[in-house]
Amino acid sequence: MTQQQYQQPPPQQPPPQQQQPPQYQQQPPQQYYQQPPPYQQPPPPYGPQPKPRSGLPAAGGALALIAGILGLVQGLFYILVGIVWDTVETYDSIYYMGDFGEVLAICGIIGLIFSILAIVGGIFAIQRKNWAFAVIGALFGMLALGFVIGGLLGLIALILIAVSRNEFD
Repeated sequence: MTQQQYQQPPPQQPPPQQQQPPQYQQQPPQQYYQQPPPYQQPPPPYGPQPKPRSGLPAAGGALALIAGILGLVQGLFYILVGIVWDTVETYDSIYYMGDFGEVLAICGIIGLIFSILAIVGGIFAIQRKNWAFAVIGALFGMLALGFVIGGLLGLIALILIAVSRNEFD
């Protein structure tokens, strides 16, 4: 047997070519890695964009905290002086001033209340929660006086917190 016997004869006619109807023709695959046109920006990946954050609420909250602490110390000092004043003062003394000790102690208690509100407002300002209470806390930090320095710090805190309203929840 030779090699010629194993070879098949060449085909006589090419196989018929059938054309597919146009509705069955496939479109070329699109490339998904192309950038979208500049007028179509993709949506943000996880919801809305975060708000821009500055240090103004934290600085205002810290100043309100300091004003509250100074007012707290001043209030405790007034209460202590008022109590001591009433125990030392006698009615037959030449330096008798009436109810000065009670009035001083009441002013100290009011200063303590204002100071506690200022401290809580400062905490809210640092956490950027409840803008209204943070402003009220800074206002009460200013009213608690805190050896006069606390009043000035409370005023600066009030301005810083009021300016940064859009950063609060």
